[in-house]
Amino acid sequence: MINFILGIIANLLIFFTPAYADSTSHGSLETPEVIIHLQEQGYTSIEEIVLNHDCYEAIVITAENKITKLFIDAETNEIYDSKPIAKNSIKFHPAKLTMLEAVKKVEEAGYHHIYHIELIDGKYEVKALYKNEVSTELNVDGNTGVLKKKWWFN
Repeated sequence: MINFILGIIANLLIFFTPAYADSTSHGSLETPEVIIHLQEQGYTSIEEIVLNHDCYEAIVITAENKITKLFIDAETNEIYDSKPIAKNSIKFHPAKLTMLEAVKKVEEAGYHHIYHIELIDGKYEVKALYKNEVSTELNVDGNTGVLKKKWWFN
């Protein structure tokens, strides 16, 4: 009986403990640095950036107007691989705010270590850490720049 109760308590702790970012590799470049580097390389339209351990994955539009997935070393900022994506498999939703401007809004609000940012339906969906190192999901309106914490019922 005591093992049963301990099992229930352990499961409750797992489900109700705040989730921490699983991609918080120390020593890796921050998302704004990767965005700036991509822009310097000519990728001005960036749809998504995700940090997966030691690699950033970015979906961008090339100068030839082709949708491409890039793989970027999170420590050196080197683009070490790319693959084309079919145009019909992704829909772009333009926004007045650039991805870098959205990142700055998130950082100004006290969030850091952005490990996922994606432009969907005219808003940036962001995953970042807050002051207490807890992973938080946010939305940044792509036109107004208004930042809202994402709740489960949004």
